[in-house]
Amino acid sequence: MIRVSQVTKSYFAGQPNEKNVLHGVDLHIAEGSTQFLLGGNGAGKTTLLRIISSLLPMCAGSVRVNGCDTDSDAQGVKQSIGFFSANTALYERLSGREFLEYFSMLYGISPELFQAKLIEMNELFKFGKSLDLRCSDMSSGQRQKFNIARSLLHDPPIYIMDEPTLGLDIESLAGILDFIVYQRARAKTLLIVTHNMEMVHKLGGQVAFLMNGRILHNLSVTEIMQQSGKDNLIDAYRYYAQTQSDSNL
Repeated sequence: MIRVSQVTKSYFAGQPNEKNVLHGVDLHIAEGSTQFLLGGNGAGKTTLLRIISSLLPMCAGSVRVNGCDTDSDAQGVKQSIGFFSANTALYERLSGREFLEYFSMLYGISPELFQAKLIEMNELFKFGKSLDLRCSDMSSGQRQKFNIARSLLHDPPIYIMDEPTLGLDIESLAGILDFIVYQRARAKTLLIVTHNMEMVHKLGGQVAFLMNGRILHNLSVTEIMQQSGKDNLIDAYRYYAQTQSDSNL
């Protein structure tokens, strides 16, 4: 479903301040699976997600998403994914309803189908009065709900999430977890960058460590615990990070 092969990325290439971010990244995500991507700040996680989403060009390598090549068929890639992050902006002057309706028109969804989708999403997200609230007046949790809802209007087979739980309260966090469980039940492919180790441990799935611009491990949560000898993901991550640091000495 998603195949990343030998992807490299540098910023300011050929200049004195050139920054090499990704060094031959390989990652294969099977259809219907849940893939978490962990790594420290500046590890290149967001850069990799943007390359996979065809929002950012790579320097070398190849990426295929749902059979579409990001270089030659970026439009096909965009139609195949729902991308959202904690930092995605909403149109402040629009109400929640207007915001969703605007994106439904961009996706080519008919007014009749949009109304049906709005009913379905209202049942899932419990928008309530926030449907008619301006985005500028929404809480962070309300904004995140509409951000997510926007990404699923066209019902894509793949969801790519960059720190979806960042800054959320407990109730909003529970809503994100419910959304992920719901999409997994529908056999959607999920690629999630997060620092929320509790969420990763609770949901399970494959966990890839992005360190020094490379994917060093891609294991299930159970395998990570068994191989590291740790009983939680924070200590397991530290174990793998230290192992990598020692190997570079």
